[in-house]
Amino acid sequence: MESVILMHTSLLSFALRCHRDDLQYVNSVLESAAAILSKGHEISDTATVRAIVKLLTKPLESYKDVCTVLELSGYPAVASSLKFATAKAMAIEVINAILNSGTIISEVVQVEKLFSFIRILVDKNESPPDEEFDEEEVEEEQMLVSK
Repeated sequence: MESVILMHTSLLSFALRCHRDDLQYVNSVLESAAAILSKGHEISDTATVRAIVKLLTKPLESYKDVCTVLELSGYPAVASSLKFATAKAMAIEVINAILNSGTIISEVVQVEKLFSFIRILVDKNESPPDEEFDEEEVEEEQMLVSK
């Protein structure tokens, strides 16, 4: 599985380099990866998880405007394959990308897409039942989201 995701990461890098302004190419690669990941394969090995995170990080690095990344329907589809802790880390990565780029999100649709993606940080019902509740960590995450 790792090699397939790494191949998608290479294709995504190519699409971002050669067709950066045509989101269709970028989204096609992400949707293809999401389709493979959704076939019920258990993603438990750390190498595959790292490959998925790398795949999700490429668009954040390429498009300084996170709203562009959130327009990619394949992006949350790939992210949905991550387990709780890694999905939470990716949500924090998206928030940090917004803060670092100074992106202002003013349209309701964009805010809805953002909150849908970072829901894991703001909705305690998203955490697995066996997850230990760390009040300090939740407070830090809430402060990050509020910025």
